Amino acid sequence: MDIGRGNTPTDQTLYEIASVSKTLTGILVANAVLERKLNLEDNIQNYLEDNYENFEFHGNPIRIKHLVTHTSGMSKFMPESIITLFEEINEDLPFKIHEIQKTYSKKDFLHDLHTVRLDTTPGIKYQYSNIDTELMAEILENIYDKRFNEIVKNYFRKNVGMLNTSIDLPAGKEKFLANGYGMTGKRVPHEVVIYGADGGVKTTMSDLVNYIEFQLDKTDETVIESHKTLYHEGNKKMGYYLPIHDSEEYGTYFRMHGGAFGSQNLLFIIPK
Repeated sequence: MDIGRGNTPTDQTLYEIASVSKTLTGILVANAVLERKLNLEDNIQNYLEDNYENFEFHGNPIRIKHLVTHTSGMSKFMPESIITLFEEINEDLPFKIHEIQKTYSKKDFLHDLHTVRLDTTPGIKYQYSNIDTELMAEILENIYDKRFNEIVKNYFRKNVGMLNTSIDLPAGKEKFLANGYGMTGKRVPHEVVIYGADGGVKTTMSDLVNYIEFQLDKTDETVIESHKTLYHEGNKKMGYYLPIHDSEEYGTYFRMHGGAFGSQNLLFIIPK
């Protein structure tokens, strides 16, 4: 786990699963749809406290279905200063991003959303975005009147048996969190998240196995809903934040990549 220590991982080891977190967010949205808290066709303005006149293009608004399929037209990162950092990828990149994240608050995020400028009709073009996923967390917080971390913990503990899964690190669990190492073997910081819907989930291998078993349950209404194809253009097919793939060998399967500071992970769910 840590260079020079010889400490091997255990079932208690917590991993940052980065963008694989988005698939958990998708489950929560699918559940909200089934509970009639949300409708995929709804204008997202219906669920936001502030007024964002910029969340439309030529009269076409961003709808819930556009957020969960990355077709809202929003860019990848907020604040946008992070985007420019990727022009030079080196060992300092995680530290530079971390410095920005440390002082960037929910208030800053909601304020900066007013600077979003769409250049195409929502729903037309796939454009991977962390912004739309974090915005979805704000919407879920508003409809449930709970912090996103609590929504995640409560749902996945009760319905999936994921007892060690959360965004905020519980007290006393710091020693179980796996550390990441950068390009030259230097230990890098952990990411600081606003909501964590886009990439903030921390979980164990045991919980992830439970999650895969849950995703394979063909009788669960939330799973069935989350696997529905909401966007299909060319070879890009999306469910609720869930990339859907088809092949002769594997049939329909699901694959999601997550990259945090100094760590990578891939989740494959192959029903066949």
